[in-house]
Amino acid sequence: TNHLKTTYNINSSPISPPQPSNTTPIAHYNSNEPGFPYSGATIAVNDQYICYVVKGGLIRVIDRANASRTLLRGHQPNTGAGAPSNNSKGAPVQVVFDLAFFNSTSDVLASVGGLGAVENGIIVWRIYNAAVANNGAQTIEILHEKMLQINFPGNRLVWHPFTPNMFLILRASQLEADGVHEAVQVETTKLLTSS
Repeated sequence: TNHLKTTYNINSSPISPPQPSNTTPIAHYNSNEPGFPYSGATIAVNDQYICYVVKGGLIRVIDRANASRTLLRGHQPNTGAGAPSNNSKGAPVQVVFDLAFFNSTSDVLASVGGLGAVENGIIVWRIYNAAVANNGAQTIEILHEKMLQINFPGNRLVWHPFTPNMFLILRASQLEADGVHEAVQVETTKLLTSS
């Protein structure tokens, strides 16, 4: 029988330091909106997109492959009496409290934030790329559609692990001092997805 013997001397082979990685900033992001406690994520990432909350209830979507961008508009400012305000002019400020993709390969994103006349609400979006003709040339743009909108107060959304047609909406109880949260299960058959 042939035996193969290998010897390695850790003192004779120095370990090289790790090489610095190349990074490119894509956005400058302020993670705190003064006066609003966040209970969820204000950044969501999947295999294709980076999404983050910007001022006025908008959500920026950036394609990770080609850096194309779009804004999701749906969490409109509440201009009624008692609307939250945190700027010097007293103008209403709308925020998004939570963002979550269904999974890392899914084209479905949920956002929890303001919806006009109600304090909070949930929008489920489908985000996808499509070829669009611009002046005779084809470009790839990020398109989106609202698949579901629920006017229901919530602070956070948690997806079911296997189906995008089921999720929980978490919200603080009416007695916020007690620290109790409520969960409401939502089931729908409206969400048709690519993954």
